[in-house]
Amino acid sequence: MQLAGFRSRRGSTRRRAGLAAGLVVAALVGLAPVAKADPVPDPGPSVPDPSALAAESGQPVPVPAATSKTTAVVANPDGTFTATIAAGPVREPDPGDPSGWTPLDLSLVDTGDALAPAVGDAGVMFSKGGAGAAATLATGDGSSYAVGWNGVLPAPVVSGASATYADVVGDADLVLAARPDGYGMSLVVPSRPAAPLVVEMPLSLQGLTATVAEDDQLRLTGPSGELVAAADPAVMTGAAIDPVTGEPGETESVPISIVSTLNGPLLRIAPDPAFFDRPGLPIR
Repeated sequence: MQLAGFRSRRGSTRRRAGLAAGLVVAALVGLAPVAKADPVPDPGPSVPDPSALAAESGQPVPVPAATSKTTAVVANPDGTFTATIAAGPVREPDPGDPSGWTPLDLSLVDTGDALAPAVGDAGVMFSKGGAGAAATLATGDGSSYAVGWNGVLPAPVVSGASATYADVVGDADLVLAARPDGYGMSLVVPSRPAAPLVVEMPLSLQGLTATVAEDDQLRLTGPSGELVAAADPAVMTGAAIDPVTGEPGETESVPISIVSTLNGPLLRIAPDPAFFDRPGLPIR
């Protein structure tokens, strides 16, 4: 069950969390900030003309002034230019590199207090286990969104960009995955729950307001009502994969809501119990 995958509005790329062996993968809720103008390093007054260098060398030459987090431009020997444009950020500014950039590296590393991508763009942090926030998204202007967990999280097993917290709801695992434009949060359910599965996650909001749109998209807005970040609607899928399409054979949307409590807001996710009883959903 993909609980929440917050995504940046920088690009249109949408991804599903990986389907681990299990009855159902539910996408909970992940987030990503709204696109802002990419910074472009100042090439300085003495940078040679890339077109002239390309004509002289007979090889394509990067154009630093036209390079951004999502776009790379080269000057060609024939006087033309070629742009390679990604759907989301693929590099970050790096003053220490001769190119002014370093490639994104979403592999999670221990920062002391949390886990974070080695080279990320979205200000994402994951829990190392224990109480407190499971995932935090900082928007870069002092605002932040943190989603907690009711209970103490175990120390996660880290693999690349993913952190897996075992047996957080019965035998179901919580999986957090860093993405170029935010993060994804999924619950892998290996067997039919004995009781209706309801996930309630406490929210901590700094300078932001969380609402659920009519299409079940989780939206974060700033003090003036501007959209700061958004998440695709939560979905749950069966473990079986269609051999033709490569997509899950069973998929269903999951309603979400924000519940006000004396201790603050909760993000409530309640999948339809009948989904777990559908025929053809293998228990692996």
